[in-house]
Order: sequence, then C-alpha cells, then structure tokens
Amino acid sequence: MSKGEAFCVEAGRNITILEARTLYFAQDEPRLKLTFQCGDPRCRAVSKAAIVGANYHRDDALEDKKVSPYFRENPHHAHVAGCTWIGEAPVSPDASAEKQAGYHNTRTSAAAAECGMKFVIHAKTGKSKGIEPPVLSKGLAPGTTPAISAGEGRAQPRRPETSRFLAVVAMNHLRFTDAQRKAAPLFIGDIARGTFYTLCLPFFAYHPKYQKERIYFGRCGIVALDNVFMIKLRAKIALSGKKEERTAEPQIVLSKKWLRDNDAELADVLAQLVDEKAVAWCYLYAPAPPVDPGKPGRTIARFNIESPHYIAVVPENSLTEDAPDDADQGHT
Repeated sequence: MSKGEAFCVEAGRNITILEARTLYFAQDEPRLKLTFQCGDPRCRAVSKAAIVGANYHRDDALEDKKVSPYFRENPHHAHVAGCTWIGEAPVSPDASAEKQAGYHNTRTSAAAAECGMKFVIHAKTGKSKGIEPPVLSKGLAPGTTPAISAGEGRAQPRRPETSRFLAVVAMNHLRFTDAQRKAAPLFIGDIARGTFYTLCLPFFAYHPKYQKERIYFGRCGIVALDNVFMIKLRAKIALSGKKEERTAEPQIVLSKKWLRDNDAELADVLAQLVDEKAVAWCYLYAPAPPVDPGKPGRTIARFNIESPHYIAVVPENSLTEDAPDDADQGHT
C-alpha cells in the first residue's frame, strides 16, 4: 500500500493527503487538525497506530517557500508484522532477513522506551462509555462523522507521549526487552506513575488493593457464544491478592452489541481469533473489582469493561517476533 493514503478518523476512510487538505480547509475557523491512523485495515484493527499528516494544514499563500504535504509514520506507534502501509524495511547487505523484518518495530520500541507513555483515563460518559467525540465545524463535507475524542487533533506533547489506546501500550510492552520495560516511563492518568515493568503486571499478580494503579496482561483464548465473546486468560488469580489463593479463573465477557456500538474493529479481531483458534495477548485496565458469577465447583473472576479504551487484544501472530519469553516473568 502506498503511503499516499492514510485512514482519516474524521472521514471514516482512507484519504489522500490532498483530500486531507481539502477536508481541513472546509472547516470553519478555528480549524481542528485531522487525526490519521494506519491505512492497512488489519494493522489498524490491532494497533490503531497513529500516522502523521505533515503540512496539509499550511496555507501556501502565507509561506515563503511551498512545502509539499505528505504522510509519514509516527515513530512512537508500532505496526503489526506485514503491515502494508509501512512496507518493507530498508535493505542492508549486512543485516539478516530476521533483523530486516524487525527493523520498524525495534526502532519504534526504542523511541517509546526513551519517551515513555501516558495511558489516559477516560470519564465514563454517555452511551459510548468513555468516548466523547466533539462536534467539528459545520464546514466539513456532508456525511462526515466526527469520531475523535476530546482534545485529539491538537498537537500532542512529546514527553511523555499521550495515547488514548491501550493497544499502543500493549504492543510496545510486548516488544520491549526486560531492560526497556524497567527503564521506560509509564503513567496511568494522574493515578500512578512508574515504568512498564512496575505498572504492567501479569494477571497472576493481581491484587485488589492496587487494581486502579495497574494494567494486567496475559495470554488468552477467545470463545464466541451467541451474543458475547468470552476472553479466557490462561493464568489464575487470587481475588484476595494472596499467592496461595490463586484459584480464580479470570475472564472478560464482551457483548457483541456493545462491541458494535463501541469498537467494531475489536469485534473483528476477536471473530478472526475464534475462526483461527489462535492465541492472543490481552491487556486490561479495570478499575472495578471482578465478580464471581457463582459457577458450581469453580471460582470465576469476571472483569467488567467500562470503556473500549481499557482493553487491548493483540493476536500473537501479528507480532514481528514471538512475544518475549520474559513477558510474563519477573513478578511473583
């Protein structure tokens, strides 16, 4: 896929940089910058990787020298393996095929490790439960549906990087070395600050006292029922937080209707995982404690999802390499 197009959140489709320019200047002032994501639908469904639109918002009449607008990748946002928007890595005669395949994601991980990331806590509002799209100027093209969260489209701070999507945290965490996890800053809103190592914990390390201050992760399988998808984590947890009581089976149940209303792309990812009987990595931020539905002879820890921003499911086969062996180690 050519980098001449990227997915525009406001337009709801892939557009060229010239279309982005037209869409931007069609707004009444003060104009909001547009929001771009990866043009590969498979990659976008998993990573929601941001793309930078450069110079499309400049008024050439005010420039001493015209600079052509263009799209470029955001070095802090990882793409899945085989992403057609990123394309092939630069060929180096000194690098092996394996290193060439991991070129982009290695560079992305290094940038994110240096800058750190901030996971934004969203207020629970309205039907979308955490997504609060602003009304853009009436000058936008007919049929354009605003779909961005408040504040998006404006310049983002460089350090730490702000991400609305837990998927970005997840994909970088999976690609970090253990040393990068321990060094890379991570913030959970204004609630907790630490590193990827201290704030992203494997599910078996769950503790109710620190639940709002942690992101939990682990390998999972997906089951599709008539009206829901069930995400079953492979670890067991203790609802009390005590190691010797790790007998509860953590799971997440997502209504298919809720997914259609809030995150259709996640629904597609889950459906594909079911069809392929594939393993995935699940990352979860769940401020509320899990509940036990009372299955005879079993203890279930069912987590409720307040917002689509609070869950990320990354198919293991979408990673450039297998997830690191130490991704679920180092915590007891």
